[in-house]
Parts: sequence; C-alpha cells; structure tokens
Amino acid sequence: MSAVSRSKLETFVPPTVRQRAMTSRLLGFQVLLLGGLAAVAACTPPTEEGTFVVRLGTDTTAVERYTLEDERIHVLTASRSPRALLREAVLEVHDDGRLARFEVRTFDPTANGDEPLERRVIRYEAEEAEVEVTDEDGEVETRRVSADPYATPFSPDHFSLKEVAIRRAIAQDLDAFDLLLDDGAIPVALHRPAEDQVELRTGPLGVWTARVDPDGRILELDAGALGRQVERVTDVDVEEMARRFAEEDERGEGMGPLSPRETEEFQVHGARISVEYGRPAQRGREIFGGLVPYGEVWRTGADVATELETDRTLVFDGERLPAGRYSIFTVPEVDEWTLLVNEETGQPGTEHDPDRDLLELSLQVEHVDPPEERFTILVQEDGAESVLRFRWADTEAWIPFQVE
Repeated sequence: MSAVSRSKLETFVPPTVRQRAMTSRLLGFQVLLLGGLAAVAACTPPTEEGTFVVRLGTDTTAVERYTLEDERIHVLTASRSPRALLREAVLEVHDDGRLARFEVRTFDPTANGDEPLERRVIRYEAEEAEVEVTDEDGEVETRRVSADPYATPFSPDHFSLKEVAIRRAIAQDLDAFDLLLDDGAIPVALHRPAEDQVELRTGPLGVWTARVDPDGRILELDAGALGRQVERVTDVDVEEMARRFAEEDERGEGMGPLSPRETEEFQVHGARISVEYGRPAQRGREIFGGLVPYGEVWRTGADVATELETDRTLVFDGERLPAGRYSIFTVPEVDEWTLLVNEETGQPGTEHDPDRDLLELSLQVEHVDPPEERFTILVQEDGAESVLRFRWADTEAWIPFQVE
C-alpha cells in the first residue's frame, strides 16, 4: 500500500474498518478508496456486498443488492410499482473521492435481450452535472444542473447510494451532504442522536431516521415522506424476485401505482365539484398520529397537492369560496381537523404556502368501523346541505356546506 493510500485510509475510514483493512492486507487483499468512503477490497471475492428489502407498511415494494468494488458501486434492484421492473445502476468514482458517472438502466424482467426500457446517465463535471435520459421510444433529453462532484445521485429505488453518503459523512465527520435530484442538488443535514442512529433532514423528502452499525451501514431506515421502511437482510435473489413480481402483474395481482392519482366528479344541489388527488393505502400502518402526524399540515393525499374545482360558489360556515380551482390541505388532530383552502395549484403536496390560504375551516371528526383501506374524498348531498368528507383508516373528517 502506498503512503498516499495509507493517508487516505486513516483520514476517511472509521477505526473498525481500518482494523479489518489491515487484516485483509495481511491476507493479500488490497485497500481501495470509494467515494471518500474507504472499503476493504479484494481482487476476489468482491469488496463488499449488501442486500435490502424495502417495504411500504406490510407490503414489500422492492429488493436491492449492491456490491462495492474497485472505484465503482454496482446496484441491482427489483421493484413492483407501478409495474415489475429490474434496474441496474453503476456509480463510478475517481480515486480522490469525486463522483465521475452514474448510469441506471431499466429492464422488463420478462423481455429477452439486453435492450433497456429506459437509460439515465449523469456525468459529473467541476460545478455541474449533465443528465441524459433515454426513454422507451429512444427519445433523448439532456439537461445541465448545478452540482458539485460529491453530490450523491438520488434514486428512490437505490438505498445503497444513501448508505454510501452516510458512511462518507460519518467517516469525514460531516454534518451535511448533497443529494442530486433531477433539477439540482439539495442539502441533507445529518445528525447523530446516538452512535447507532442517524437522522437525515432532507427538506422536501422529510426526515429520514436510520439505525446503523459502527461503520455506518444501514441496518434499518425509515425514509420519511417516501413512506418506505428499509431493512438489511442476509441475501435476496434479485433477478428471481423481479420475475416473480412480473408474474404477479401477468396474473392481475401486481401492486400497481402506490398512490394512484384519481379525479372524482360530484353533482350536489346544482354544483359540479371535482377533486383530483393521490390515494395512498393503509397497508397495515398506523395513519393518523403515525404516518400522518397530528398538528402538522398534510397534503391530504399523496404526491402533487390535492385540488378541488367547483363551478358554483360554495359557503362553508358562512365563508364563501367562489367558483374556481384550489388546492386543499388539512391539519389533523385527534378530535378536530383544520381545512386549508389555498389559491395556488399544481405545486408538490409538501409545498404549502400559508400566505396564499383563502379559508381556514374546522372539520368534525369521528372514528369509523370498518376502516377505509385507501384514502377517499367524497362530496355528498345531506338534505338541504352538502358535505365534504375525508376518510382513511379508522377516521372520518367532514364539513357541511351550501351551494350559493
């Protein structure tokens, strides 16, 4: 091992990894630096492998296997939603820790041949990254985004990349790192409340919490607003799981979209009212007071902000809402909800601007049985009045209104 390599090892690697590295060197292995994170490497077998199972509530949504080897990370993922797909990703790293290139190829598990359905490539430069996406029709879109060559590429199906970022941050005693999204990098603040715990504050992606081993490897992770629970397991045959997921699709038993976007139209007392929203499922999770915290603004659905459109003026508790299109948010509490009607539309559901709220209204709440598996919004006539209802799990919140 050169003096330069030894210096890097001492700088970037946690003590337990350094100890294993020295043991491995005595066995004829070689120590290599990977993305600012030193890994113990051998010519054979591969440097290091890991496997994750990803769940949403009680449902498995994906499995992932990664290999860290000489200046590259290879990841294979089988996912179920919105359909069965097999993804192969490779992250290449310069020997000084700068990222060089990231490529993801997406395949149909049932197709013959090596032609991907989609291909995404990120090429890192000094202060920018070039993102090239080739879709199923062969159309290529290229754009440039601001990012330094240490910004970890974000991919919702690849949690091993987050692990590498966490391990690098721990090894270098960093309190933040960058994630590279499609439109640029976002900062991620890292906090360690305990030796085996890591908190990641990711802005639009929420707060992620992880239990890690002494070297920063993820043992369990709660992926915040993504709703995923990640668990490290011994091993999974990813290719076989991809084939099983595809067979489920063929039998009509596939998972489909996790939170399908739907538009419902209602006719009440001469008014036409439509609601467009994402409909997440309970999947065995505790919803209100758990997945949806009490006392915080909720997107009232999933993904893009929920929108309500009316062709007549509606009157809620004496407050007039003119005909038009609006986004709606709620603040759930145990005994009462607050409904916020906002003039902005088309924004992500995590981006609520309180300065653009038009109405703030109180909703009545009751517990229902049987529970509602998938989040549902209803507009119904109730005698001379109409009612706007929100149902999910064992909770229903509602408010009466009149059509003017």
